Amino acid sequence: MSSLKRTIAVFFCLFIAVSAFSDDQVKRTPPEQFLNDVSFTWLICGMNTETALNRAAVGEGYVPGEISKCIEESKETLRKSYKSAIQHLSKRKDVQPMVKDLYSYAIASLDSLIPSDESQRQWKQRYNERDRKMNEMKQRIKIELE
Repeated sequence: MSSLKRTIAVFFCLFIAVSAFSDDQVKRTPPEQFLNDVSFTWLICGMNTETALNRAAVGEGYVPGEISKCIEESKETLRKSYKSAIQHLSKRKDVQPMVKDLYSYAIASLDSLIPSDESQRQWKQRYNERDRKMNEMKQRIKIELE
């Protein structure tokens, strides 16, 4: 089994374990679940992309379709989670625009994970900048929901 397939298998198992644990042990409100999904999808797809970049750096190459698949599945997860969060926040018109902005930013950020003609260092810097902004947006929403 190639190292990329092994890495993806490990992440998939981790995803299943975390999903099962979070569903059984922690009951979140839809907005809390949305914030969790933003964090988790960003982390998993970011790690998949970084693994692919590392493989490319050592000459093993990577399959762009695997990155795209992670991104598309994450977008679908976020779309469902976002709808539930907005519906739950129907009486919180002050928070809805913040959630909408985070959703839009998260989708655009996922799309930005696909490597372009940049160095691995530049990609990581761009990833970290988006991560920082996303965390700030999530924190503002958490404060408003308290």
